[in-house]
Amino acid sequence: TKRKVSNVLPWSIKAEEAFVKIKDELVRMPTLHTQNISRPFWLYTDASATAIGACLAQHDDVGKELPIAFFSKKLTPTQMKWSTIEREAFCVLEALKKVDT
Repeated sequence: TKRKVSNVLPWSIKAEEAFVKIKDELVRMPTLHTQNISRPFWLYTDASATAIGACLAQHDDVGKELPIAFFSKKLTPTQMKWSTIEREAFCVLEALKKVDT
């Protein structure tokens, strides 16, 4: 026979505050902007042990950063064995391929 499992989730004030903060952050998700070919581009990249990601951005007239595109990709088991510098370089190459299209 199955034991009854309580459906009650312990919920503290700290948990509620964290939940509200997450909801607020989701509402303020970044809006993607159209590229302005006359402005410099900024490409931010990062590679972890399991995935790579990048953000292409530009700055407006007052210096506010405007995201243009985001990219992420899970690494294959073989790629996960690469050294850190190899994963970082691969991330830059993959990001450049994505933003070139």
